[in-house]
Amino acid sequence: MNSRYEGMINNLIKYGETSELIKAEVLIGSQSRKDNCADEYSDIDVILFVSDIDFFIKSDEWLNFAEVFIRLIM
Repeated sequence: MNSRYEGMINNLIKYGETSELIKAEVLIGSQSRKDNCADEYSDIDVILFVSDIDFFIKSDEWLNFAEVFIRLIM
C-alpha cells in the first residue's frame, strides 16, 4: 500500500466502523496488491457494501465524509 494513502484508508475504516449503513468495505486495485503494487500515481479503489442503497442515491449527506478524503490529498 502506498503510504500516501494510509491515513485516508484508516479514516475509511473508521467510517465503516461507525456507520450503521456500511456493512463491508473492500479495497481493490493496485493499493491492495503485494505484487505489482501501487505507485505514486495510483488511486484508491474501494467497494462499499451498504444496508440502504437509497440513502446513498437520494442523499448527499455521506459526501461530507468524501470531502475529508479530498482535503487530505490536496
